[in-house]
Amino acid sequence: MEDIRKEFPILNEYTYLNTARFCALPKSVIKAQHAFLDHVNTHGSWKFDPWSTLYESTRTQAARLIGGQADHTFFLPNVSLGFNMAAQYLPKRKVICLQDDFPSVHMAWKSHGFDVQYLNYKSDSFYGKLSTALSLPNQILSVSWVQSEDGFEIDLKLIFDLCKENDHILVLDGTQGLGAIPFQIDPEVNCLFLASGFKWLMAGYGIAVGHASDNILEYIKPMQGWNSVDGAGISSGAKSLEVGHATYLNAAALIEGIELINQISIETICQHNLVLRKHVETWCTQNGVRFKSYNSQSSIISMEVKTGDFARLADNNIQVTNQGDFIRISPHLYNNASDIEKLLDLIG
Repeated sequence: MEDIRKEFPILNEYTYLNTARFCALPKSVIKAQHAFLDHVNTHGSWKFDPWSTLYESTRTQAARLIGGQADHTFFLPNVSLGFNMAAQYLPKRKVICLQDDFPSVHMAWKSHGFDVQYLNYKSDSFYGKLSTALSLPNQILSVSWVQSEDGFEIDLKLIFDLCKENDHILVLDGTQGLGAIPFQIDPEVNCLFLASGFKWLMAGYGIAVGHASDNILEYIKPMQGWNSVDGAGISSGAKSLEVGHATYLNAAALIEGIELINQISIETICQHNLVLRKHVETWCTQNGVRFKSYNSQSSIISMEVKTGDFARLADNNIQVTNQGDFIRISPHLYNNASDIEKLLDLIG
């Protein structure tokens, strides 16, 4: 992993432990985007075949990362748009959401007139209440795979099974997991999966990955635009959701981020990140400092800090997320134990 660090210019200036907010960008992503901009600067709209090929290669690689199919995979500018599309086109069913989940995951449902029930994932009885809530058929479960606040990772096998048993629709935000934790979509679940590219996928702003099962595509097929039609009419499959111009610039970034993940392997990245998270947990336990984390694969951890600690970290070019009495630490493949030690030395 140490050799990877030189590929991230921000590490020359900062100790960057803030991937849950925004990723550090590798040189390969910047280079790929520069190459696209150089092309349009030189050739305009001509000689675009290589970029069209790269765009479809990005779709294929994104599908492989989630264990899905390329013809069920699509790109959007962001995940929030995906949730609003879901709320606009999916059938009016009761929606189960989690308290304190990311706003994009639950806000659109209410504004589109859905009946929304909230469950507290921080409760010891959460999974029992979730199972009870989903015991009635034909509902929508709209949740984050990993909670951005504290790294809680929902039991994917359980929710996949519950959704299959009772014919639920699952709308799953994978933003805080995809690229850091192994994932396999269940083809038997009626699922709309969405994940932003600007966190653990290291692609920067402007692109999100979507994957939709067949019945989901049937619900939202009214999406139309010049890019969703072909000679025979409306394009089939998930590609029909890309209604305007292709996001070549952002796809060039995304495939570079995915290739870096594949180069290391998602399993290796996950274990590396967990070691760093557990380093923080051990220090907190030994020093009597409160922290929020779970027995999960997420590398997100929040730890309590004293007044002035966040400012001290910022003054020393250490980037984390300020949560008031806590800070959120979210290391990724480009971090090492020395980064964690720098942070802990300043807090201790």
